[in-house]
Amino acid sequence: MINVVSKRPTAQPLRELQLQFGDNARRQIAGDFSGPLDAEGKLLYRLTGLLRDASLPASGLPNDRSFIAPSLTWKPSGDTSLTLLSHYLRIRDGSSYGSFPEVGTLLPNPNGQFSRKTYVGDPNFDRFNQDQWMVGYLFDHRLNDTLSFRQNARYGSIKVDYGQVYNQPSFVTVDADNPDSPANYRVLSRFPFASKEAARIASIDNQLQAKLRWGDWQHTLLVGLDYQRSRNEQRTSNSGTVSDIDGYLPVSTGLTTTADPWFDARTTLSQTGFYLQDQIHLDRWSLVLAGRYDKADTDTRTLTTATARMARVDQHDDKFTGRAALMYNFDSGFAPYLSYSTSFQPAAGTDRQGNPFEPTTGRQIEAGLKYQPAGSKAMVTAAVYELTQRNVLTPDPLSRSFSEQTGEVRVRGLELEAKAPLARGLDVIASYAYTDSRVTRANANASGASTLGKRFPYVPEHQAALWLDYAFPMEIAPGLSLGAGVRRISTTYGDAANQFRVPGVTVMDAALRWDLGRWRPSLKGLRLALNVSNLADKTYVATCLSSTGCYYGERRSVYVTAGYSW
Repeated sequence: MINVVSKRPTAQPLRELQLQFGDNARRQIAGDFSGPLDAEGKLLYRLTGLLRDASLPASGLPNDRSFIAPSLTWKPSGDTSLTLLSHYLRIRDGSSYGSFPEVGTLLPNPNGQFSRKTYVGDPNFDRFNQDQWMVGYLFDHRLNDTLSFRQNARYGSIKVDYGQVYNQPSFVTVDADNPDSPANYRVLSRFPFASKEAARIASIDNQLQAKLRWGDWQHTLLVGLDYQRSRNEQRTSNSGTVSDIDGYLPVSTGLTTTADPWFDARTTLSQTGFYLQDQIHLDRWSLVLAGRYDKADTDTRTLTTATARMARVDQHDDKFTGRAALMYNFDSGFAPYLSYSTSFQPAAGTDRQGNPFEPTTGRQIEAGLKYQPAGSKAMVTAAVYELTQRNVLTPDPLSRSFSEQTGEVRVRGLELEAKAPLARGLDVIASYAYTDSRVTRANANASGASTLGKRFPYVPEHQAALWLDYAFPMEIAPGLSLGAGVRRISTTYGDAANQFRVPGVTVMDAALRWDLGRWRPSLKGLRLALNVSNLADKTYVATCLSSTGCYYGERRSVYVTAGYSW
């Protein structure tokens, strides 16, 4: 889970430029500038941007980015502020790195192992092009010492054009005219997949906050009303014409074409939510109680290509969800906590009979411990949790083109993390995660097989990481620091039925950083960095989406970055 927060204008001047060069022909420039526009500091600006010209491994197709995010803050008084936010992102990618069958990656192939340097797609067809823009504002006004009002709004658009050539479930046979002849285990039969999506979303969130004190009890009350409306259009095709290709001596004809879309739909979602929260502090106790009510209306219109008829389904869902969390802070630096929460998410679409789906619901319970000794930078956290989701979409056993809602999934886990200084200049970051993922309800397929009790595909049971960072003493190498780390991911399954495994892998990384200003004052603000991932250039299969869709992990990559701030 990644919490994305837009960069906002700062009162202190900020000026930074960065250049990056490295593997796969990467050339990148980035900048971040911020500060006041007037002498009183009531008008602040920020401008962040990035340009990248690079290539993807193996295929050599583009891996380009263009990004710009201007923002402006107006503070007419100490009680009021208005921040205008915007950004534009343009992605021009050659789609994936390409996949290979299980035989030749995880399993032996009489022709040898497929090379991770080989590209078996179509360079004239494979693409992932995205154009995205958003505008919005953050308004904050303090009414008095007790009450504050906030309103946040955003409107945006995203368009995606995706195309990828995938492998079929089997190799081409030795004798193409005889389907009973054995496979040659080198020539791949392929099919094209293409999808175009366009979405627009508008959202607004209104909040009224009150800070109250009753005796020793401190309350931060929050009441809010939010609304969002989105419209998504998608046209997808998963068949057409594409030539076979030799996985060991690939030559692409570049004549890939797609058939008429098998999926052509437009979905409009309107959702309103009302929520109330109270954050309570009493001595060393902290308690959070929150409740939320959502009402969602979904309009799905699906065009059936064969009949050229539009089917319309209206869904009306509502749900109350809540959460509670309790924490106690000891003098020793220990802080145990316990939390419980429920969730609600509308599920657009219909089953094979045309019945609309029920919303997906979930619950989470978590207990943990945080520890930070007084006066120390060390921090240790531990948590155990259980997550359950119901009404999960699972494949319809009578038709793979549809889904049913008879599923339930559960994840139980343990997470440990520690950050601490070990010695002068030497810091460590260590983490470990245990994840027990299971399907607790599922449909049987046409042959009676079920994924009930199976682990999630692509989800490792164990993950661990260790990173050491050493800053050299000023008298030896001022401003120079060296980092090295190791990452371990355990075995995963490459399919929902858990029929084949993807072996675990251990990968090493390294980094070298130099703050030249600490070496020579005349170079203040200039920093150099060297980052290397997969230091040993290990060849491994990172994941398999099916028996014909195994993807190699990234090769060793080396990037040099020069940054200057003033």
